[in-house]
Amino acid sequence: MENKEKLRHELKKKIKSMNEEELIDFVLNNEIELNWYKEQLELLKKQRFSGTGEKVVNGQLNLFNEVEDIADHSQEEVIEEEVVVKKKRKKTKETDYSRLPVIIKEHKLEDDKCEICGNKLKQLAPQIIDELMYEPARFYIVRHIVYEYICTECTENNEKAEIIIAEGEPNRLIKGSIVTPSVVAGIAFNKYVSGTPLYRQEQELKRKRLMISRATMSNWLMRSSKLLEPIYDKMIEELRTQRHLHMDETTVTVLEDRKDRQKSYMWMMASGKHEENKCVIYSYHENREYGYATEVLGEGYKGSIHSDGYEAYHKLNGVTVMGCMAHMRRYFVEAMEVNPLHKEAKNLNGKRLQEYCQSHPSYGNIVHIVDEIRKLFRYEKTYVEQGYDEKEIEKRRQEEQKPILDELFTYIRERESEYASKSKMGKAITYALNQKEYLMNYLTDGKAEISNNRGERYIKPFVMGRKAWLFSKTKSGAKMSSNYYSLIESAKENNLDIQKYLTYVLEMIKENGKSVDYDKLMPYSKEIPEHIKVK
Repeated sequence: MENKEKLRHELKKKIKSMNEEELIDFVLNNEIELNWYKEQLELLKKQRFSGTGEKVVNGQLNLFNEVEDIADHSQEEVIEEEVVVKKKRKKTKETDYSRLPVIIKEHKLEDDKCEICGNKLKQLAPQIIDELMYEPARFYIVRHIVYEYICTECTENNEKAEIIIAEGEPNRLIKGSIVTPSVVAGIAFNKYVSGTPLYRQEQELKRKRLMISRATMSNWLMRSSKLLEPIYDKMIEELRTQRHLHMDETTVTVLEDRKDRQKSYMWMMASGKHEENKCVIYSYHENREYGYATEVLGEGYKGSIHSDGYEAYHKLNGVTVMGCMAHMRRYFVEAMEVNPLHKEAKNLNGKRLQEYCQSHPSYGNIVHIVDEIRKLFRYEKTYVEQGYDEKEIEKRRQEEQKPILDELFTYIRERESEYASKSKMGKAITYALNQKEYLMNYLTDGKAEISNNRGERYIKPFVMGRKAWLFSKTKSGAKMSSNYYSLIESAKENNLDIQKYLTYVLEMIKENGKSVDYDKLMPYSKEIPEHIKVK
């Protein structure tokens, strides 16, 4: 209480000493700061209690497409007798079991003769009854007994006798270890796909009376990761030859780096949608400096990079940077959702929403901008549905989308002075204007994409996995993770069964050693066996 009175006294004294101009500035700055805190509070509430998508209420974005909006968002049906609102349920596909392997068990009569007259029974159409079965993962030992032989007669005559060993002794994946490719693939799948940390895998194995420590599993993963490095290196070489790449990066905690109090990063680089050989690589580095972007891409890369606006990519010579329209949309959607008027406006649609936005222009500006960006994405969806080729897409973007973008950026610039730079809307405007050049680059390339959603989709598995395993103890551990994530996500991109693919690759390395043909093991290789491909 005393502190409060003291602050009040000091504030009154400060205000009294101000002239008119200073007082106006003081009030304005406090108002701006107060609004900023309100926005942050609303955003934190949304992140805490709402979904993470950019969904908005019915009609919110179709202010200038009222007919289309009404068709898409018809009113809910009211049943008067019960005075309840019945929501229309979307039709969902029935569960599809057609891809599962089938074990057929036939049930026939042992004696197909009639018990009454003794004549042979005529078989009718059988009943077909399916049961869905599940067999949990199981471990078993394959024990190789390799017999050795010697010639007793040569031994008795003191002649040199050689021990003859029968064929069949298996090669080792790791020298002196009992582990096999299938076990490593299973542990890697559980850790990097299912998000099950090694300590939980250890506990689960104990329940099955199998004692394998997490240290042993970690060693198996680490040693096997080194065997996979040639494939990882070849994928980087392939990506450096491709015309379109998607890049993103996210933080990773590496305890070995914590002494420097700096953030470590996992960089991601993925093939563009239209590239023939599709692959994804994750690359660990101690920081997020510009120089590492050059190191990952190589000095001579001259293609296009889709990114979220990180300035390191803008410094690369000979590279065309494609901005992310989804990022721009996200900034304006956040500005709309934290706006104090949104709570009232989100329940409006059609003409009522239009009138509301006209009477509240600060809010209507945001709705208009988001709606215009949404139009661009609808055009892109149409191009895909119609199956347009590269040249046709390029032509239509110039005719249909460029005028919208030209008008939109003019509209945004004209309203720059209406919003505080620290506010969500102010930051959204700043991002849009600073990134304008890169955001419009996709218009001139029919194989470019309007956003970096593809890149974000591939960084997401790492972010989700990070929540399970939290950190890497060492740099070598982070490097190991990057190798496995690269092969796993590349296998997904090429429609391969992840666990079968990892098992196959390690099996080929185990059997062939240094003479293995790594080109045939690439996830996009035409030599991958059919049973590994997901139909």
